[in-house]
Amino acid sequence: IMTRPGCALAGAALLLATGGLSTPAADYFFAVDVPARLGAVDYMPNQIMRRTGGTYSVALTLASGLEIAGLARREDAAWLLSPAVPVNLDGIWYEPRDVIKYDGSYSMFLDGSARGIPAGVRIDAIDLDASGTLLLSFDVPVTLSGSTFLPGDIVQDLGSGFVVYWDSTASGVPPGANLVGFDVDTDGSLIQTWDVPVDLGGTVFLPGTLVRFIGGTFSTYAVDPAWPRSVQARGIALTPGAGAIPGGQGLPGPPLRVEKTRTGDLLLRWDASCESADSDYAVYAGAMPDWTGSQPATCSTGGALQWTLTPAPGQRFYLVVPQNGVAEGSYGRDSSGTERPPSAAACEAQVLAPCVP
Repeated sequence: IMTRPGCALAGAALLLATGGLSTPAADYFFAVDVPARLGAVDYMPNQIMRRTGGTYSVALTLASGLEIAGLARREDAAWLLSPAVPVNLDGIWYEPRDVIKYDGSYSMFLDGSARGIPAGVRIDAIDLDASGTLLLSFDVPVTLSGSTFLPGDIVQDLGSGFVVYWDSTASGVPPGANLVGFDVDTDGSLIQTWDVPVDLGGTVFLPGTLVRFIGGTFSTYAVDPAWPRSVQARGIALTPGAGAIPGGQGLPGPPLRVEKTRTGDLLLRWDASCESADSDYAVYAGAMPDWTGSQPATCSTGGALQWTLTPAPGQRFYLVVPQNGVAEGSYGRDSSGTERPPSAAACEAQVLAPCVP
């Protein structure tokens, strides 16, 4: 994230970014600070939710008593969490100044006391930069390593000390604003959410709204007009995109190969996805010439770069789609160069990685 001066709209009337329409294309994980009804379903502060296609679902329910403040998802699918209040997990007490790692069990990732974070300070937003360095934001002004950081700042933990990573004041954020979730999109923009209505560049953004900051300008990234005004979206983790296999996308390497076995089955082989984090593949099949009617032959090859199947009668087509555990990637392009649409029975929601042309 580059720290840039904000673009204030001097003399302009304030706009309220409530949005007349939702933004279903946004796909992300988050938590809530209080029990909340979203889309006619009740969700709790110990749950990690996902918004995809404009709908909400539970991605993970954590231990009772754990109220999530900060939230981040690592490439290895482990979660980083900060608790909103002290909590005992598997016999260990964690404070709001700590960061917890959850990969099926709970462990200390950042011991706030040992790192000099004062008691009473809460880490309420977490992320990792491209090199895996921990990024934090605090709920109150705090002095660490000789510098004072505001609740809107993003702080980088270098291990040897803390430094500012994104200066909220220099970017035009009011001094009292509290950042409660952030992540970096594939275009380098900083996606944020705030605990109360906040005026950014002449527009007031409400809690629950995701705000994009890039090039010194704030704009709406995702908004749900039905979002409850008293609920915060705590922690933001954008769903990572999955890639494409070579062939038909301008990607190097041989395309999908199909061989007929002695038993009459078909053996499909392909090269690895352009996205290194992709760990599995779905195989789809459909009847020609309707290239849009694909159905899953399998939602997982177990990570293998081949799959054997018994073909159905008639002319058939086959597509191999990379997966990363929470999303699937490209179905390839048709003869006109247009991205093929996802299956109506898709194994995962589609989110494309930057490596997909």
